[in-house]
Amino acid sequence: MESLQVTPSANQQAGRSGRTGPGKCFRLYTAHNYTNDLADNTVLEIQRTNLANVVLSLKSHGIVELLNFDEIISIAAMLSVGNSIFYHPKDKQVHADNARLNFHTGNVGDHIALLKVYNSWKETNFSTQWCYDNYIS
Repeated sequence: MESLQVTPSANQQAGRSGRTGPGKCFRLYTAHNYTNDLADNTVLEIQRTNLANVVLSLKSHGIVELLNFDEIISIAAMLSVGNSIFYHPKDKQVHADNARLNFHTGNVGDHIALLKVYNSWKETNFSTQWCYDNYIS
């Protein structure tokens, strides 16, 4: 199973302190706990959440092959971030709009266009350069 690695959240949160003005970071744990007890990576929400109700609900709706349900999950995940997967640099708005429209070829709706974005990105082995070329953030 593929996994996303989320790195040092405690340091990341501290970095946000004072980002827009003077600030301080107050940690609610001891230095000993910080160095010895905290995990290197934050456990992802999907790994902390009990999915039993979701699985039972999908089964009750007739979805038997849950392991092949990843296309729907990919679309739902992309919908959860809204339109923020696309970016429009001010100096290249026309190019960015054209890149976005390329995913709507065949008169498809937004959901299928998002799936096309994901599948295209996956075909490039999750290339950062592909994202840059297609104005995907």
